Amino acid sequence: MANPKFRVMKEIIQPDSRGRIYLGSEVSSKLYRALTNDLGQILLEPVVTVPEREAWVFKNSEALEVVEQGLQESAMGKGEYLGSFAEDDELTIQQAADILNVSRPYLVKLLDSGEIPFQMVGGRKKLRYQDVIHYKNETYEKRVEALAELAAQAQELNMGY
Repeated sequence: MANPKFRVMKEIIQPDSRGRIYLGSEVSSKLYRALTNDLGQILLEPVVTVPEREAWVFKNSEALEVVEQGLQESAMGKGEYLGSFAEDDELTIQQAADILNVSRPYLVKLLDSGEIPFQMVGGRKKLRYQDVIHYKNETYEKRVEALAELAAQAQELNMGY
């Protein structure tokens, strides 16, 4: 008899020659722990993995308590916006190039010409997120101004724009 909390996904499933079964795309992108009992029943229990760099929070009960308290206060509207931590992030050349949608060599030329400030950290160039975004916004504004000027010239010359 079926458990009332479960629904039948497939009436009959035949494992292939390697013992694999296909349950469908509904479960294909998730991780599961397989459990079995003496009756031969199998239960797939969803598993959530935590990256190692974040697992310390769950291992440290005091830190976890502070995070949970902060989430509760935030849910009740008691939180206070402290700004974005990203503003102080240091970026690699590749990360900054990705944000600006330019190639690494082009970005290095911008850095060497002084267009965007950077710091040397352990022999590598590091950029502040805030500086990269400032440059991005600045170049966007220049492009908008140039396009507006071109459009105005095209209208003056009656080019049909």
